[in-house]
Amino acid sequence: MILERSGYHFVPQDSIDEQEVSYLGIVSRQTINMVSKALMTPVKPLQVFMDAPSQTHGYCLQQAYDILCQDGKDDVAAYFRPFDRWLRKGSFWADQGWRNVCHYFFASNKFRPGAETECQYYFDKAVTTCQQDISKGMFYFGAAVHLVQDMCVPHHAVGAVFDGHKEFERWTGENLHHFSAGKSGIYMPFTGPSEWIRHNVATASTYYPLVSKGKGCDEGNYYEAAGELLPLTIYTTAGFLDFAKPVLQQASVTIPQTSWLDVAGEKMPDYAAVSFNHGSRGA
Repeated sequence: MILERSGYHFVPQDSIDEQEVSYLGIVSRQTINMVSKALMTPVKPLQVFMDAPSQTHGYCLQQAYDILCQDGKDDVAAYFRPFDRWLRKGSFWADQGWRNVCHYFFASNKFRPGAETECQYYFDKAVTTCQQDISKGMFYFGAAVHLVQDMCVPHHAVGAVFDGHKEFERWTGENLHHFSAGKSGIYMPFTGPSEWIRHNVATASTYYPLVSKGKGCDEGNYYEAAGELLPLTIYTTAGFLDFAKPVLQQASVTIPQTSWLDVAGEKMPDYAAVSFNHGSRGA
């Protein structure tokens, strides 16, 4: 029997006709995202002015594991840590080429390519792919995590591609050791990725004047903004992992004996068959 997703519950294909209508909006926006990236491909030299893969994403993911353990959510950290390599690959991949053209939040125009739809797409892809190959599913989930983290950068939160965007991200990546995150993670009763996107946008957007090149930002402004936003990135990454764990487990994944090809096109080592059933490793 073919299964399709309705919300985040798996139901028979013939019982989702009514739900299909509600997905038309997000499907059309996903199409706009894909078309936008395709149109950008011929002008690839301009990519230098966009995002380049940053070490900050991986750093925040590692810190999120520690926060989860600190908060008594060791089972969540234990679920994702074995797939850390794939989460990182997915996060890195999300910033390559013109994929990152959709890593910005545009509240005023739902038909403009943006992060909310892109994150939902990667998350849905992770859920469905995990049914066949959990490693590949974690790859796509890593891309979704990347989007949630990006929304903690003011430029991403307000849809500003330039205006000191690269400078602030580069400075933050070079000064990670100056900041710490010792509080609890942010765990919210959200029902979908878009709520995590909007949560981070609501906070990060208020810091835009501090990091706007046009407003004369300086290193002191960077310290002030990063001091709040880097911990926010870590805390909401922990929360997003906690939110996603039961959803991914619900797919009742079995790791195949022959895994997929990695990003470089090289065959990965074989895995032993291991079943992950919902509830078997904690909710």
